[in-house]
Amino acid sequence: MAKTQQPARPKREPTGGHIAGTGLSTILPRASINLLAGLMEAVAAAPYQGKADLPAIAGLLQMEADELFPIAEVLQLMRFAEVGAGDIRFTETAFRERRNRRAEEAVR
Repeated sequence: MAKTQQPARPKREPTGGHIAGTGLSTILPRASINLLAGLMEAVAAAPYQGKADLPAIAGLLQMEADELFPIAEVLQLMRFAEVGAGDIRFTETAFRERRNRRAEEAVR
């Protein structure tokens, strides 16, 4: 009896914004709130406007690029940024959170 070949299954893409390799048991890299906020503010400010090269931002923050990668990873896991090829780009979630925070501060 001849074996019939099954068609190759396409690779499944993560659905629902799920980041591959994450879940309830994922341990976040150690990163201080001050560093997270500092990176977010630096990337949001001019001239970057939400998209920046990590080595350039590292120089601005007086840090090494290798020190920023775990911080950028936390922002990615929180769905505030996408990180790839040495760049960081804010997601719509990050922009929405910043708008909400500014609106709350304006009311005070």
